[in-house]
Amino acid sequence: LNGVYKAGLGLFINGGVDNDVILAARKGVYDKLSELNLLLSNQRFLLGDKLTAPDVRLAMTLFRWDTSYRNAFLLKDGREGILLGNGHPHLKAYLRDLYVVMEPAIDFVAIRQYYRIRQSVNKAFVRSQGK
Repeated sequence: LNGVYKAGLGLFINGGVDNDVILAARKGVYDKLSELNLLLSNQRFLLGDKLTAPDVRLAMTLFRWDTSYRNAFLLKDGREGILLGNGHPHLKAYLRDLYVVMEPAIDFVAIRQYYRIRQSVNKAFVRSQGK
C-alpha cells in the first residue's frame, strides 16, 4: 500500500493536479485493497489461521486508511472506507477481529493528528518553489 504516499505526495509536488503517475498509484492502492479483501474472504489471517507479524503491520496501515489516508492523500474515489463503510467487508471483519487484540496500541487521535499535514505541507512546498 505504499501507493498512498506516491499518490498523496505526488499531488503536493504537482500542485494538486492529477497526472498519470498519481492515477496509477491510486489504482494500485485500490487494486491491492481489493486483492486483500478477496484473500481474507477465504481465510482469517494473511498467512492462514494464525495471527502473524504481517497481520499486525497490515492492520496498523489499514487502521490509518479511514482516519487519515483517505483525507490527507485524497484517496476518496475508490470504494468506501474500510471501517467506515461496506466497500471492503472482509477487510472490515479482519480489522474488527484485530482491534480486539490491538486496542491498547491504537491511538486514533494521534493517527489523525499526524496526518493533518496536507494543507501545511502544500503551503510549505509552494513557498519552497518561490511562488
